Amino acid sequence: MVFEYLGYAKQEVTITAGMTVANVKLSEDNEQIEQVVVIGYGSARSVGSVTGSVSVVDANILNDKPVMNVADALSGQVSGMSVMTSSGEPSQSSSIRIHGAGSISAGTEPLYVIDGMPSSANQFLAINSNDIENMVTLKDASATSIYGSRAANGVIYVTTKKGSRRAQRAQFRFSGNYGVSTPVNNKFRQMNGYDLLDWQLYFGEISQTDYATYKDRLDTFGAVDWFRYIYQTAPTYTGEFSVNGGSENIGYYVSGSYMNQDGMAPQSSMERYTMRTNLSAQANSWLRINLNLAAAVDKRESTQGATTSQGLNPTSVTNFPIYMATYMTRQYFDEETGRIEDYLLFPNNMIDPYYVMEKAPQWGNNHLLNGNFSIVLTPVKGLTITSLNGIDGNYSTYTFTGLPSHFASGGTGSRTRQFSQYYTLSTSNTIEYKFEPIKDMHNITLLVGQEGIDYYSQGFMAGSSGQIDDALYLIGKGTQVKMSDVGESYSSYNMLSFFGRVNYEYGRKYAFDLTLRNDASSRFGKDNRNALFYAIGGMWNIKEENFLKDNRVLTDLKLRVTYGTQGNSSISNYASLRLVSTGANYGDVSGKYFASTGNNYLGWEKQGLFNVSLEFGLFNWLSVSATYYDRRSSDMLYDVPYPPSSGITSRGENALKMKNQGVDLDINATLFHNDDWNITIGAVFGYNNNKITQLYGTTTSIPQPDSFRTYEVGKSAWSFYMPVFMGVDPRDGKAMYDDGNGNPVKDTNLAAYITLDKQYIAPYNGGFDLSASWKGLSLQVNFAYQLDKWLINGDRFFNESSNIVPRTARPEYMKNIWREPGQVTNIPKYGETSLYSTAYLENASYLRLKNLSLSYQLPQSLLKKTGFIQGVKFSVVMRNLWTLTNYTGYDPEYDSSIIYGMYPNTRQYSFGLELVF
Repeated sequence: MVFEYLGYAKQEVTITAGMTVANVKLSEDNEQIEQVVVIGYGSARSVGSVTGSVSVVDANILNDKPVMNVADALSGQVSGMSVMTSSGEPSQSSSIRIHGAGSISAGTEPLYVIDGMPSSANQFLAINSNDIENMVTLKDASATSIYGSRAANGVIYVTTKKGSRRAQRAQFRFSGNYGVSTPVNNKFRQMNGYDLLDWQLYFGEISQTDYATYKDRLDTFGAVDWFRYIYQTAPTYTGEFSVNGGSENIGYYVSGSYMNQDGMAPQSSMERYTMRTNLSAQANSWLRINLNLAAAVDKRESTQGATTSQGLNPTSVTNFPIYMATYMTRQYFDEETGRIEDYLLFPNNMIDPYYVMEKAPQWGNNHLLNGNFSIVLTPVKGLTITSLNGIDGNYSTYTFTGLPSHFASGGTGSRTRQFSQYYTLSTSNTIEYKFEPIKDMHNITLLVGQEGIDYYSQGFMAGSSGQIDDALYLIGKGTQVKMSDVGESYSSYNMLSFFGRVNYEYGRKYAFDLTLRNDASSRFGKDNRNALFYAIGGMWNIKEENFLKDNRVLTDLKLRVTYGTQGNSSISNYASLRLVSTGANYGDVSGKYFASTGNNYLGWEKQGLFNVSLEFGLFNWLSVSATYYDRRSSDMLYDVPYPPSSGITSRGENALKMKNQGVDLDINATLFHNDDWNITIGAVFGYNNNKITQLYGTTTSIPQPDSFRTYEVGKSAWSFYMPVFMGVDPRDGKAMYDDGNGNPVKDTNLAAYITLDKQYIAPYNGGFDLSASWKGLSLQVNFAYQLDKWLINGDRFFNESSNIVPRTARPEYMKNIWREPGQVTNIPKYGETSLYSTAYLENASYLRLKNLSLSYQLPQSLLKKTGFIQGVKFSVVMRNLWTLTNYTGYDPEYDSSIIYGMYPNTRQYSFGLELVF
């Protein structure tokens, strides 16, 4: 009889005649107990045998978070990976970068793989976090090159929970959570109403009559905190269930969830339903069938201008609390009616946002489907043949209605509806063969495979205006249709790939990988559609050498070295084609023009990635991993300008080069462990140094003053490019700027744009954790940070610019505006021409307590008395509880170079109950 259990060595016991009891004690098998991960096509491997750089985030970090966006929980968890959530809008997604950004024009988002199938970011963000078993981040070429052209920015491999065929009975799990959201930060300190009245009267923004009127209303009705008026405490409700189990031949996991999160701003919310079914059936000894199917439906409401990053609209919901004058009151005395009324249109022409959102509602729906079906054949020992086929699809709608009852509509309304859908069909077929020429010494794994992808999308938009009744608002009830209200689109692309991998392990000392992949994509020019990518990697387990094997101090020591190439195909589907469009009309006659010049040789952006890492462990309680990487991007896509005599203005070409070099560091330690206590700490750190190494032709810089950036050889692609503020001249109150030679000038036309050694993508990021448990009580604390990150505070620019936006709120420090000769201040005189400069460039570095979780599980000794309850857990989860930063705006966690009217990030408190039967 053979006894085996995960994490323990298999033991065979001979049963003799007459035996009624066999006492067996299994011993731990360190090789089995090591974490097993899936890093690509083929079977799972232990982390210790992987030659590439991988990071694993387990379910205990991801589960039970009070946000729709599962990516938010990854912040500060993976070295070298930056995760930022730029808004508190419930439908907001996160931006993710691994080892910096490797492209200027193409995509920089990692590839998401869910249960073996490449999937869209929409599917990744729609996953119920409690369905996830773990996430594995693949960071180097040895781990990612098997995915070819889609893996240039790294890979995030998601494994969802499965049922066990060894389960003796089904396990049911029910949970519910209630939480609230509040603004995470508000460092805007506006003048109070009385001070603002004095300030505006002094500078002539209001008359003496207006001053008296507003002061009287302020005395009568009191001041309003406009920030709190807009951003109010908002509830979140979550309910979930799951059942998992199996029998001798079938394993299953089925789950469902409902989440309803109100936003802090008016008409801002998201409601989502998810369902998942994972089945695995062992049909016979050589055939296994797997089905992974997930569906999600959501409805989302979004505030107008909630996450705008350009232009200024003071009446948008998110700008309202920044610019609304603090002496304005919610109410006023109407002399005609003799009653106290609420303002809808304020005297400064700003409209109440609640009224705006009520009269101009907008919402959208997403219907997502993600699933795959696989057949696994094992006809002979060591041979595995797998065919996996899947679909990733989304059908979405968006509706905007302007009701005719809006007092500014002139009695007529409007209605616009947008529909879009896409699907990606994918198929992969692999043959894997494992064999051991000499048992426990030589292990060889051979893998060959093919993959095909077929993508199609289409969209349609229609709208009308002229509706005269709020109840009759459909498009057909309008009287006018403009061509700008009607649109249609469709797009498609295909990809065909062939790949192979060889893995060789010698004992537990050495491991070598060789990967090849050829991709062909319809996105590229007809003469340059194929690309070959490769990777080679090696791992040396130095600890297994005789001179260290018995060392009890050094419990682990590994060296990994990899080099490989990758491609980036994240460009538009028709970038290589010569395109013709309409719209160049002559009178009433429709005209055509060349929308794109095309390039038959347009090809892949390529990357070469070198990694070397050293891992060591001490006393079985401390583990450290340090990695150096060198990521070189070449043939980067860019619209290269052409002289007018050529007949074209520009053409997309493979022209630029860039490099990202850096260091990753992972530290984990078990501080204390016994039968009751377990205390561990961990930290991750990432440093990235980005530089452009080549532009097109002999060009050494490409200034982009409108976006305050420049592409310059030897500088970061994300460096700021703007005038340098040199202070205010005490003699006349004028702002002074660097003329490019270190000399101050006051004429804004003479201010030089200068490339700065400051960038909006932070070169340093990471996090650190504390996990502690005592009997049934558990505490988990997660911090995240971004260092040397810079951000242009556009809200400050408009708040301080008296010549652009008069009669609005002003910051408290604007009392120090220059008023008389000799005054020393950094705020120019009233009416001075405003200029975006380093005066508004702020250090947005931050340290944030990202998540704090406290839970308690009732003891089993108590639950056994019920006869059917297996687990009861109470939990409290707090998100974005504390932030340390010098940034003076709402929140520094914003992934862009400039910010206006941000929807503040959220601080959340969630209380939960989980029952297991």
